[in-house]
Amino acid sequence: MSIKQLVKVMNEKGMRNTWGTEMTITTMTNVLKNRRYLGEYRYGDIVNKGEIPQIVPDKLFDDVQRAIAKNRRAPAKHKATEDYLLTSKLVCGNCGSLWVGEIGTSRNGAKHRYYKCINAKRRKGCNKKKGIKKEFLEDLVLKKIMEIIMDDELIDKLSDIAVEQQSKENIAIPALRSNLKEINKSIDNIIKAIEDGIYTSSTKERLQELEKSRDETELLIAKEEIKKPFLSKEDIVAWFCELRKLNIESLSARKCLIDIFINSIVVYENELQILFNYRDGTETVPVEILTCSDIKSSFPPEKSTLRRAFFNEINPLRDL
Repeated sequence: MSIKQLVKVMNEKGMRNTWGTEMTITTMTNVLKNRRYLGEYRYGDIVNKGEIPQIVPDKLFDDVQRAIAKNRRAPAKHKATEDYLLTSKLVCGNCGSLWVGEIGTSRNGAKHRYYKCINAKRRKGCNKKKGIKKEFLEDLVLKKIMEIIMDDELIDKLSDIAVEQQSKENIAIPALRSNLKEINKSIDNIIKAIEDGIYTSSTKERLQELEKSRDETELLIAKEEIKKPFLSKEDIVAWFCELRKLNIESLSARKCLIDIFINSIVVYENELQILFNYRDGTETVPVEILTCSDIKSSFPPEKSTLRRAFFNEINPLRDL
């Protein structure tokens, strides 16, 4: 099966990503390449094997990587649409189907690229026949993303939410710590009894059992804590500041920013509703108020090499 087919099957089965939305090609690709399923935990340049449970055999993982590499080297089936950055993000406000990329040719032979409702394109009941120019729509969305990144007050708010969320998201640790507290309390009671002169073979066995349980629980807590390092507010603000330096004209940077920030975009007759990947992150944009030149002029001039793995691995928006 292709990744596109896998995504279709997963969505039909009700599978959802960490944001609670439908799986996408990007999400599925990240799943297939995620080395954490091998039991590897990476922090910076340090890789620890066996720190977390392995749920995928090494051979199966290697087979999948070879298949992905082989498909990457093969002639692209969808080369014409591979740089339609909003594919799988756009939803028709009229019929609910996805918008997809298409290429039109004018009378003079010039090619123009658009996004258009797939039902309207296939004439399956949607009357929203007019598409939106690819460059215009992508530039508009990138402009809105850059407005978020450049908004110090909003970044401060999002960073606070991300820090707060990290303390809530792991429900296993509070339960383990509560269990550890009860175990230590039982150990203290037995030691007090021994100090009072109460000591039998069963007391010794019980104490050994509790000490073993305590050690195992402490190990489980440690493993849970290293699954996802805690990011301070300073770490998160610095992450946003790095995004400000990206070269917005770079295709890889544009892909990265859209993957990080955009949950979905609903296209209505005269406006777009952009849903960002954080709580209360929705903005309605009247289509007619912006032009391509207006959008491009607002992009920052800074240049930076994109470290895509860094931005995807450390993404505080993922859990908001």
